[in-house]
Amino acid sequence: MLLGDAVHATTPHLGQWAGLAIEDPLVLAVELSKASTPEEAFVSYRNRRFERCNYIVKNSLAICKGQLGKGPLIDNSQATADSIAVVAQPI
Repeated sequence: MLLGDAVHATTPHLGQWAGLAIEDPLVLAVELSKASTPEEAFVSYRNRRFERCNYIVKNSLAICKGQLGKGPLIDNSQATADSIAVVAQPI
């Protein structure tokens, strides 16, 4: 089982990596308290975390690639605002 930067490290472009890493153990603790087995908790944890973390990682990487000339330029302020809207949602 991986948590935090081990599973969803990001570039610093969105400033979200620490927030995601803090959310991980909170969600895992809730899922462990509800589950009958650790395996069940891990599946629930993954299901709750995947889309949110994937969104931030992909946005971060897209900004980075755009700035390096390896992808289209991304509006950094819009991508940041969109990401903040995502992480403002309850976990």
